[in-house]
This record gives sequence, C-alpha cells and structure tokens, in this order.
Amino acid sequence: MIAICGVGQLVGAQGGFERWIGISDLAATYSSAAVDQRALIAQSYLTLLDTIRSHFHEGQLLQAVGFLLASWALIHVPGFPRWLALVVGLPGVTSTLLWLGNSILIDGVPFFPYTLAHVLIFVLGANVALAVTLFRQPQPARSGA
Repeated sequence: MIAICGVGQLVGAQGGFERWIGISDLAATYSSAAVDQRALIAQSYLTLLDTIRSHFHEGQLLQAVGFLLASWALIHVPGFPRWLALVVGLPGVTSTLLWLGNSILIDGVPFFPYTLAHVLIFVLGANVALAVTLFRQPQPARSGA
C-alpha cells in the first residue's frame, strides 16, 4: 500500500509537467492568435488549470497517506526508534493539511510558502533524520576501566 502511494505521487509530478509544457504552449498560441480566438484559448487555459490542480491534489493526498502509513508501520517495528517513526509521520500530517487547504477549504489562495516549508522542513527533515539515525557508525562499547 505504501509503495502504491509512492507511485501515485507520480500523478502529482505529471501535473507539474502538464503545467510546464501546456501553459507554455498555450501562451505561445495566445500571443500569436487572432483577437477572436483568444477567448477560446483563455477558456482552454482554465480547463488545463483544473486538470493540473486535480493531478496536484491527488499527488498530495497520496503523499499524505503514504507517509502516515509508513509511520504507522515503523511504530510497530520492534527496536525501531519511536521518535523517528513519528518524525516520518510529520510530513503526512502537513501534507494532509496542505491537501485540505488547497482542495477543500480555500481554493485559489496561494499556498506556495506553506508547500515550500512542508518540503524543506518536514519532508527533507524526515529524510535527514532517517539517514543520520540509520546510517551513522555504531559507537564501540566503552570499557568500564
């Protein structure tokens, strides 16, 4: 299930590629179009924007579920640090809040600063915490002399 959520995030990446290519193509078409065709191109922009947003929302939701499931699974692993399992769940919580804010509560409000904080602090922070904790060299046992 966690792997399915990870693969499902590619849908969000697809939205990014659609925005990058689609909006650039529409802008080029709009700038060279006749005046009577520009309204139709503007309408197709709105349709493309809805498609892009739906891909972003689906990727955000699958990211949230994936992190929360991973955290739940790690809590149940014997010997795994509980604090680290909870750190893995933090991006799931912030991703859920972003999904709620972007898709249900306040559509159209720019959430970029929150998204940037989510990625830089919580997602990268969880990865750094995992790497530092799991890949550091074990300390040799000290003798009691």
